[in-house]
Amino acid sequence: MKKILTILIACLLACTVLVTFTACGQQEEPRVNSIGLAYELNDEETGYIVIGKGTCGDKKVVIPETYKNKPVVAIGEKAFYNDLNLTGVDIPDSVLEIGSEAFRGCMGLKSVSLGSGVKSIGFRAFSSCDRLESIVIPISVETMEDCIFTDSAVLKHIYYEGADKPSSWDGNWYYRCSAIIHYNYGK
Repeated sequence: MKKILTILIACLLACTVLVTFTACGQQEEPRVNSIGLAYELNDEETGYIVIGKGTCGDKKVVIPETYKNKPVVAIGEKAFYNDLNLTGVDIPDSVLEIGSEAFRGCMGLKSVSLGSGVKSIGFRAFSSCDRLESIVIPISVETMEDCIFTDSAVLKHIYYEGADKPSSWDGNWYYRCSAIIHYNYGK
């Protein structure tokens, strides 16, 4: 009887440890900035521009708020151009500008999170992103250049936080894009 009780207690302890480790494995991991991205200092030397993926092997890239104690303020022209492995990008509030063709041809890109500091999105920045189904444009965006979403075949919804399209947005920002535009998103 003592042997059976010892085995039963050992099994109970083993199950408790197993459940604890399983539960820990199901917790959402904290977001971690991508390491190895390529940067250059902006002309004013006040912040950094992401100019490419560098040695970063992440499929979902998390752009940091700062690099070398200065803010990351832009994603450069063609920074991730034709990166077929990129599936997601998280852009922080410190980024003010997304350069022309920054994500053009990223055919695996499925999710984009734009920070509330983005003011400008360049020419064809997200064109030919064949897996991107929706995107939220923050109210901070003042400039949208031509053809931003051109040939993004499955893009179905563009959510804008403002009440109406700002007059400063280029008239062709939406060229060859069949997505529905939703205004007042999040209100």
